[in-house]
Amino acid sequence: MKKLVSILLLVVLANTLIVGTAFAVAVMDVTTSTNLNIRSGPGLSYSIIAQVNPGSDILFYYEVDAGVSADGYNWRKVYYPSAAIGQYSSSAVGWAAWYPYGTGHPWYYYYTTGVTVISSTGIYEYQYPNLTSPYPMLYNYGQDIGGWDQDGGLAGLKYESGYPNAWRLYRLDGSYDLGYGNGWKLNAKDFR
Repeated sequence: MKKLVSILLLVVLANTLIVGTAFAVAVMDVTTSTNLNIRSGPGLSYSIIAQVNPGSDILFYYEVDAGVSADGYNWRKVYYPSAAIGQYSSSAVGWAAWYPYGTGHPWYYYYTTGVTVISSTGIYEYQYPNLTSPYPMLYNYGQDIGGWDQDGGLAGLKYESGYPNAWRLYRLDGSYDLGYGNGWKLNAKDFR
């Protein structure tokens, strides 16, 4: 009985360590000149379930994913913004063509290096990805955050796996400069 309890505790601990690990996933800026179609599957034969405006943001669903090749495009599973939901959510997930093969990669969405605050009330910087425990730092409407870090290195923007609304700027060396911000109140930018 003691051995069984020990084994069960090890299994629970191992699952906690694996599930509790957060992975940073990319926040992307839509760079198309027209709306980006979001489809129900990876390919042109799948129905269009949403459209995302140029300059809006989408989030890779998985970071460690090469995408799916179909109909001459590389497709990625993404979270897309849904005003009906009011946040990034598993209820707003679909597939978007990232780039066509063989054409010199005209990217339809691109990695981001910072954000602009789009909430009229501003946003707080948070300590945790569940957006609790705000730091006293408040960023105001229209304020740009990010771009180049203080050492001249490029910053990037990602979210924590399982928390698609918790966006965080990071440095190329992997360290984080800022806490979490509510992605629904931010607009991702590429300041390069």
